[in-house]
Amino acid sequence: MELQRLTWNAEVNWPRLLIGMLMTLIVSLSIHVVMLQVLGIPFPDFAGVSAWASFLNAWFAMLALIIFCSLARPRLARFSAITQCVAVFVLYAMLKESARSIVMNGVVTTGWGYDVLAGVPGLVSSFVLASLVVITTPKLRGIWPKVAGAAAIAAVLIFVVRPLIQSGFAPVLKAAAPLDHAEVYPFPYGWQALIPAYLTYAEPVIACMLLAVLVWQGLSTKPGIRMLQFVALVLLVKGMLFPTFVYSFYSRARLPLAMLSQSQFFLETLALAILTALVWQFSGNSRPAVSQPGVFAARGN
Repeated sequence: MELQRLTWNAEVNWPRLLIGMLMTLIVSLSIHVVMLQVLGIPFPDFAGVSAWASFLNAWFAMLALIIFCSLARPRLARFSAITQCVAVFVLYAMLKESARSIVMNGVVTTGWGYDVLAGVPGLVSSFVLASLVVITTPKLRGIWPKVAGAAAIAAVLIFVVRPLIQSGFAPVLKAAAPLDHAEVYPFPYGWQALIPAYLTYAEPVIACMLLAVLVWQGLSTKPGIRMLQFVALVLLVKGMLFPTFVYSFYSRARLPLAMLSQSQFFLETLALAILTALVWQFSGNSRPAVSQPGVFAARGN
């Protein structure tokens, strides 16, 4: 297949890229599936997690999203503000598996109408925070302004936006309650749930690859540091770094079991980020045309 030239002197080997993304999908999701269904490790328990723990996770997620927007700005700035908001929202929602969650809930319950409605508040919340990040990022020209801006956005998200959206949408979900019902395919899941689970996991895999395409030029030119930067960015934006090491302390289970349970998604996302970076590196042959100081450097963007 003919190689396509990208905007920063990179050539993409499309067969290698697509095969690599397929392997990334299978390996990453299989970590969670094996831990849950084969090893019998319980599903993570998020009940009882304090608002402040959620705020801490959201704070670092917003900081990582601001850094992403800074790194991607050379390619996003050519578009209008609303287009940038939509683009960041779509990428963030895909990485957070928003559509996949709605589809999988519909698969296991067959209550599609209710599950679609139940997913709307999360999508609205994601659009609001993506818009806030896009609007504020150009004004945050140093690491400490970025940290403060991320804290402010996280506070607005956790303590204002989400409660308002949830309370405003509660009457709709209450009216749609008759459409909801118990799972048709209970755990442990058979092929009826596992096949859609693997198919829909393409959503975060594609999002992670797009993130790599957009930020790769702004990362370090040293492969090891570049890998660490990208992995940290994905783990933080996806919100999967802190649950294992913070949320576990709020679990009703013993701490070792709670940490093992929470680690399912941490390890899955870790594999997703590492494999995506490797696939893009060896499929794109991408190196920055000009070395530029990024947001990870001492001076801000």
